[in-house]
Amino acid sequence: MMVEVCYAMFSLFILLLERVGLIIIVAYLLMNVPYFKKMMSERSNLSSQIQLLIVFGLFAAVSNFTGVEIRNNEILSSQIFSKISDDAVIANTRVLTISVAGLIGGPVVGIGVGIVSGITRYLIGGVDAYTYVISSALIGLTSGYFGYRAMTNNRYPNVLTGVILGAIMEVIQMICIIVFATNTEYAIDIVKLIALPMILINSLGVAIFLSIIISTIQQEQRMRAVQTHDVLNLANQTLPYFRAGLNEASAT
Repeated sequence: MMVEVCYAMFSLFILLLERVGLIIIVAYLLMNVPYFKKMMSERSNLSSQIQLLIVFGLFAAVSNFTGVEIRNNEILSSQIFSKISDDAVIANTRVLTISVAGLIGGPVVGIGVGIVSGITRYLIGGVDAYTYVISSALIGLTSGYFGYRAMTNNRYPNVLTGVILGAIMEVIQMICIIVFATNTEYAIDIVKLIALPMILINSLGVAIFLSIIISTIQQEQRMRAVQTHDVLNLANQTLPYFRAGLNEASAT
């Protein structure tokens, strides 16, 4: 029995890892688009926050539709869902997108994406689907708080902080599943199966997403530093000639 549970958890981890890989690829591509990079640099502006809300809201919706269906502690299928049966649940990367949205855009973006994600998940159905509206809003608020603290210092949370906060956000999700469940025993069984894989996936995903953002920004800063160094070096070379006065000899 224990071996079967461990195998199911490992299988779930691999399936979710595939979905995180797609999100990370899209994140990398977006961070190389000049418009998106400019939007990220102005993320405290209302217009940028609205755009971030739309982008991450789409991420969250896609995460809901591309989950892994689980019923009676068995992985049934992993495909694109529009509706699931009332006795099933979906393991997905929804919490990852909400967490990153809040850490990047602050509480407005975090709560907004959480509500969009929660409503989308509710419409898909399943066991206690209303729970995900509550948990998504709480995760958006919590991640948004830490995102706001980072924004006030004009920085992003570091990778280690991302790992810790990613795990905390998923723990909040698991607590909500149990607390708001109509059948607590069934909810506990589900949490036993999905908790570890989803906590690991969320921590890993948030860390990678933040590392892509931070490395891209640092690369741009290094490029600007090199350009500034070249300009100052050129000015230093021409300064002696300007000191002599602008005449035919110095101009030559």
